Amino acid sequence: MKETDDFQNKTVQISQLPIKKISSIAADQNMNGCFERHYEVALFALNAGVWAWDINHKQLYWNQKCFEITGLLEGLASPDHLYYITHPADQQRLKIMWSRITAADGYFDLEFRIILKNEHHWLRITGYYHKNSTNPGLVQGALVDITEEKDFQEKLLESRSLFQSVVDDQTELICRFDKYKILTFSNKAFRKFFNLNPADEAGLQLKSFFHKADFISLTRNIRRLNPDRTVIRFYQKRAIENIKYLRIQWTIRAFYNNDRSIIGYQLVGRDIAEIELHRDALKKSENMFRLIAENSKDIISIQASDGRLEYVSPSIQGLLGFTPSSVTGTFSYHRICREDRQAILRAIQQLRKYLQPQLVVFRIKNADGQRIWFESMIQHEYNNKGEATGRTIAVTRNIQQRKEIEEEQKRVEAELKEANLTKDKFFTIIAHDLRSPFTSILGFSRLMNDDYDDFDDEDRKMMVQQILSSTETTYQLLDNLLAWAKSQLGRTSFNPEDFFIESLIKETVQQANGQALSKNISILFESSDFNIVYADINMTRVVLRNLISNAIKYSNHESEIKINVRLEDDFVTIEIIDKGVGMEESVVDALFSIGNKGTSTKGTDNEKGTGLGLILVKEYVERNGGKITVQSEQGEGSLFRFTIPLFSDKK
Repeated sequence: MKETDDFQNKTVQISQLPIKKISSIAADQNMNGCFERHYEVALFALNAGVWAWDINHKQLYWNQKCFEITGLLEGLASPDHLYYITHPADQQRLKIMWSRITAADGYFDLEFRIILKNEHHWLRITGYYHKNSTNPGLVQGALVDITEEKDFQEKLLESRSLFQSVVDDQTELICRFDKYKILTFSNKAFRKFFNLNPADEAGLQLKSFFHKADFISLTRNIRRLNPDRTVIRFYQKRAIENIKYLRIQWTIRAFYNNDRSIIGYQLVGRDIAEIELHRDALKKSENMFRLIAENSKDIISIQASDGRLEYVSPSIQGLLGFTPSSVTGTFSYHRICREDRQAILRAIQQLRKYLQPQLVVFRIKNADGQRIWFESMIQHEYNNKGEATGRTIAVTRNIQQRKEIEEEQKRVEAELKEANLTKDKFFTIIAHDLRSPFTSILGFSRLMNDDYDDFDDEDRKMMVQQILSSTETTYQLLDNLLAWAKSQLGRTSFNPEDFFIESLIKETVQQANGQALSKNISILFESSDFNIVYADINMTRVVLRNLISNAIKYSNHESEIKINVRLEDDFVTIEIIDKGVGMEESVVDALFSIGNKGTSTKGTDNEKGTGLGLILVKEYVERNGGKITVQSEQGEGSLFRFTIPLFSDKK
């Protein structure tokens, strides 16, 4: 047959060759039957096929297993068939090796790849040739699929390579010494640390890598090793050549054989020089921090990521009355007043989001339960690499005195603002509200004085009524203005006494009847009770007079005003209810605020007022320990309710 290099594209036409079983071949060679059976059993156990090559006739004989291994059809047994299924990269090598199997006596071993079902399989052909045998023209051998063996070898090689690369990639210093303490292996980190080249490793002794004093100490420790204690730790502290600062933590392991004699040593070292330097720096930093913290008037604290306090400076005892040990390990959040906790949460969220220090103000309860204002600057703790550790540092300062000053400033500012508003209101009343009634009085007075005879009795009566109405309005305004001025100057005397509230109400109603009759308004008050209250009677009279007068002013003609009195706990509640014009909600909200007062709303008969009376009412009610509230709906009327303390023997 003609051979070619491209076996994959080659078509081979070979007539089916006679196949002889290995038993026939063995019989031809007069092999013992018992040996033949043992031989076949061994081949079966090895999962191997048997072949024979007739050199003289160029005839190849295979048993059934050979065909199974190669995937060829029975009858197609020839070197050309074998070449055809061989991997292209191995074909030439296989031909050369096959041609040489009879070149010399002895065993031969061929390994190559075939392509079987689009997969690569490794085969091994082994045999023995002996020229001087009884049949020198016959070569016999076995065929084995060694794919799994090859795969295992490759994986083992990969594992060894991986192990070597893993060891070389370790930052630890790894080395081995034999029982004579001669270096046998080292990784890259070891060689780099000690400035070694792989070629220089041979024959280096353990003592070459240690200062004399360290080696004496190391030797002493190694002597303590035995089969029952195979590991020790050793710290190399002293500098050696080319290395100024040395700190290595060694883990030394001894290996023993079955008769408990030493085989060698493995050393794994960690260079902790940098750690030691950082530890020294950290210790100095901690000492400095503690010195500052323990002498600071502010509270310095460190909080773990879960919110627990890890450290609190001693100043907490002087500021809050707690010892540092009593709060360490607790949650600082729980000591903050409930109303201020939201501010703390917001500050922490901002800290996590922007990584910038946050200033937050809050109150903490001290050991006595007293609330004290504090200001705290909180920020992340960072390590020497600039990375956040998850802990936070807070410097907390007592600002109670500052807060009190701020509150006092706010109070003074409010009083100044109120004083300015009062001044403006006072001038408004003088300029407008006090002047208007006098204009009316003077006008009608001049008419009557100059043209008295020109008017009839009806006209003169009308002008007199107008003068009277303006005079009463002016008198009430002057009375309120005088009382209010005294109040603003702090000259209003407060003289509480016990009296019957019902009697005072009846007296005030009787005085207001004239104003009510002008509108045909009925004031309803019936009470058979006699409740004794404890208050300033003059202030209470002003309160009742203004509320009843306002009710008449804003009530419609021929309507009713009701006055109710009832007991509630330690107070008497008085209600004045009208069915007048009522007020919008915005007006009710600003009713008692001088800053929102202009000229008051006109009454149902265009009665004028300043609104000053209601401000005076609120001040007098609160001065006597009571409260005043208003309910009103536009077009439906209003209800004014105020309370006065009941008389008690304890007062």
